[in-house]
Amino acid sequence: MAAGIATVVLVAWAHMPGFRGTFVYDDLQEIVGNSALETLWPPWVPMFAGGRLPHRPLPYFTFALNRVFGGLEPWGYHAVNLAVHVCNGALLWWITQRTLTRAGVAAAGWVAWLGGLLWLVHPLSTQAVTYIYQRMEVMAATFMLATLACFIRSLDTSYPRRWQLAAVLTSVCGCLCKETAVATPLVVLLYDLCCGGADGGPADRRTLWQRMPLHVCLFATWGVTIAVVLVQRARFSEFSQPNFGPVEYALTQPLVILRYLRLAIWPSGQCFDLDWPLATDRLTIGGGIVALVVIATLIIIISRPRSAGVFLVFAFLALLAPTSSFIPVNYLYGEHRMYLPSALLAIGMPLGLVTWLGRQGVWTSSRWPLTVVGLGLVTMLAVRTADRNALYASRIRLWEETVAMSPRNPTAHLMLAGAYLDAGRPDAALEAVDRSLTLAPEQAFAHARRAETLFDLGRNGEAAAASHRAIALQPRLPGAYATFLAALLRSGAASDAATAGEQAVDTLADLLEGPNVDPNAEKLFTTLGVAWAMTGDPRAEQAFARAVALNPRSAQAHYNLARAIWQRDPVRGLRLLDDALTLDPQYVAAEQLRQEIVHSGKAVRPAHRPP
Repeated sequence: MAAGIATVVLVAWAHMPGFRGTFVYDDLQEIVGNSALETLWPPWVPMFAGGRLPHRPLPYFTFALNRVFGGLEPWGYHAVNLAVHVCNGALLWWITQRTLTRAGVAAAGWVAWLGGLLWLVHPLSTQAVTYIYQRMEVMAATFMLATLACFIRSLDTSYPRRWQLAAVLTSVCGCLCKETAVATPLVVLLYDLCCGGADGGPADRRTLWQRMPLHVCLFATWGVTIAVVLVQRARFSEFSQPNFGPVEYALTQPLVILRYLRLAIWPSGQCFDLDWPLATDRLTIGGGIVALVVIATLIIIISRPRSAGVFLVFAFLALLAPTSSFIPVNYLYGEHRMYLPSALLAIGMPLGLVTWLGRQGVWTSSRWPLTVVGLGLVTMLAVRTADRNALYASRIRLWEETVAMSPRNPTAHLMLAGAYLDAGRPDAALEAVDRSLTLAPEQAFAHARRAETLFDLGRNGEAAAASHRAIALQPRLPGAYATFLAALLRSGAASDAATAGEQAVDTLADLLEGPNVDPNAEKLFTTLGVAWAMTGDPRAEQAFARAVALNPRSAQAHYNLARAIWQRDPVRGLRLLDDALTLDPQYVAAEQLRQEIVHSGKAVRPAHRPP
C-alpha cells in the first residue's frame, strides 16, 4: 500500500509541471475550436462532428465531458490524461506480476513494481500524456492492457467465458479509441502462444484450439476500426493526399525504431515534432534492418529460459506494426507511438537483469542494492520528465525547442509563428512564417498565417495579397477569406470586401454551419457584417447574429450585434452589451455604447449590468 501511494506521488510530481501547460497544436483546432464538444447528447455529435482531423469516438467524448464540466481550463484535461496514465501503470503492474507468478519467477513482484514505475515516470511518455490531444493514445493503451488482463484472468478462473467476453468488449472499446488498437488481438495471441500454458509457458495445441473462438472474436473487432475509418474516410489525409508509398515508408521505419529504442534507454534529444527524412540510401536502410534483427535475436537468446521475454520482443514489434511497418502514415515519426511499446521495454530491463542474476545464483543478495539503484534511476527519469513537461507551459518555448531540434520542419516554424502572433509579437511571427514558406512555398495555411501577421503589422495591401495566394492554393479556408476581407476594409474598399464576403459564404456554405463548422466562421461573418454595415446593407445584422450564434463566448460578436440593432431594439442591445461586458469586463467600447443607450432614453427599461 505504501509503495503504491509513493508511486502515485512520484508520478504526479513528475507530471505536475504539465498541468501549467496550455493547449497546443491540434488541441487548438480539435478541442478549443470544436463547438461539437459543447454537448453530450446525442453522443455521436461530439464523437464524430466538429474539427477537421479523424475523430476517435471515445476520447472525443471524454473531451466533451471535460468541456461541459470544466470549460476550457487546460488543467482539467491534463488531470484526466494523467489519471488514465496511472491506471495504465496499475494494469501493467498486475499483468506483469500475474504473468511472472504463473511462470514461477520469485522476483515477480519486484520486476512488476520497478518496471511499471520506470514506465510511469519515463520522459518518452510525455508526448502521449501531456499533449492533451494524444489522450487517444493513452486510452487505446488502457483498453489494450485491459483486454490482455481479462484474457490472463480467464486462464485461472472456473468462469473463463465471462472474462473472455470482457476481453472482446474491451478490445472493441480500444478500437473506438485509435486505429493502433488493431494490434490487440495479435498481442493476446502472442501471449497465448508464449505464456498461455498452465505453468506460465507456451500453451499446448489442444488448449490453443479450445481458445480459438476467442481469438477469432478478437480479430473480428477489427471490423469496428474499419467501420470508424470508412465513416470518416474524408478526414484521413492518408487517403486523399498520401505523403509516402508503403515500400518507402516501411524501409524508413527501422531507423525510426532504432531512435525510439535509443530514447527509451537514453531520453535525451526528444522533439515534439521531428521532421524525419525519408530513407533513400540502401546501405543505411540495410544497416537499420540488420541492427533491429540483431537486437531482437540477442534479447531472445538472453531471455530464452523465460517465454515472457520472447513475448516482450514480439509484442513490442506487434504494437509498433500499425504505425511503423508498411502501412503509410503521413508522418514518419512520432514519440507518442512509443507510449505502450515503451512499457514492454521498461518491464524487459528488470526482467532480463533478474534472469541473468538468477543464473548466477546471486539474485537474493543483490535485491536491495539493485532496488536502491533502481530508485535512483527512477528519480533521475522523474526529474527529466518534470523538465520535459515544463515545456508545455509555453507554446513559444515548446515550438522554439522543436525548431532548434528540427530546423527544416516547415510545420514547426509555422506553429511557432502562430504562437508569436497570439503573444502579440507580429515581427517575430513574420520571420518564422517566412522561414516556413522558404522550406515549403506552397503551404496554403502558411500563406494564410502570413496574411494575419501582415494585417497585424498594418501592411494591408500585402495582407490582402497573401490571403489571395492562400485562397488560390486552398479555396476552402474561411480564415484566409476573413483576413482578406479585413484587409480590404482597412484599405477603404468596403464594397469589394462585401462582394468577396458574399462569394466566400457561397463557396464555404458547408463549413459555416452545422456540427462541422470551421473555427474561423465567426471571424468571417464578423468581417462580412462590418462590410455590409459600411455599405448600408441591412444584412449586416444577420451576419453579426450568425457570429454570435457561432461563438457565444465572443464579447466582440455581442458588441457588433448590439451596435447594429440598438437603434431599433435598445433593450436587446443593452442585453447584448451586458453579455459582452460579462465576457470581457474591460471592453471599453461596449461600456461606452451601453452608456450612450442608457442616456439616450430610448430603452423602455435599462438593463442592469451584472457585477
